Amino acid sequence: MAHTKDIDVSVDLTTIDDLGSTCGDNAMNWSRVFCAIAKSKGVNLGDDPEGWMVGWFANAIECSQDARHGAGPTVMPDGSAFVPA
Repeated sequence: MAHTKDIDVSVDLTTIDDLGSTCGDNAMNWSRVFCAIAKSKGVNLGDDPEGWMVGWFANAIECSQDARHGAGPTVMPDGSAFVPA
């Protein structure tokens, strides 16, 4: 997935049809859209929802990258692990 530029927050983020193309691999974009949709549905996300959601989305995107490209850790029978170069 190619890196996407920051989303235009002046548009109504709840009307985006293709989130994958719009947000791409940009965790801040996913965070902004998620928070906008949740708020539009009346969900109280607290004081700094984008701040903690960006961390969640960044981790999810990186795990997805690893899974799609086979770059995850290799776990040995003894429980030790390493990431192949």
